[in-house]
Amino acid sequence: MLVTVTFDITTKDQKTVIEEGLYVDIEVTEDEYERIGESCDTDMFRGMYEDITLSEICERCLEALGEPDNGEEDRLFRFDYPLETRIDRAETVWEAGFDEIAGDELIPTNAKLIENDDGTYTVWWPGMRS
Repeated sequence: MLVTVTFDITTKDQKTVIEEGLYVDIEVTEDEYERIGESCDTDMFRGMYEDITLSEICERCLEALGEPDNGEEDRLFRFDYPLETRIDRAETVWEAGFDEIAGDELIPTNAKLIENDDGTYTVWWPGMRS
């Protein structure tokens, strides 16, 4: 299965972003795709690059880019979960009130419905950018 992996390149200390919004397409097996999804579901990692069990997939991403992994460079490739995985793992929230506010958007299952002081509601989830 062909998947699209987005990534950024930062300094090793992750304080400076060198390039962002990049992507690479790689082939993964069904078993690998499931492992990626299970890692994504844990919410323990910001991306595949943090999960040591997915390091061989990240190495294949580097190979597809034609980048050697010599470990001496001052660059870190931060490979995110594939777009397909994030879409597969998201689901529309159909609980009372969520569907009206979310407008049928795909939002995480750990979303919370917050009542504002003015009587309106806001859908919020951990990691949401404002």
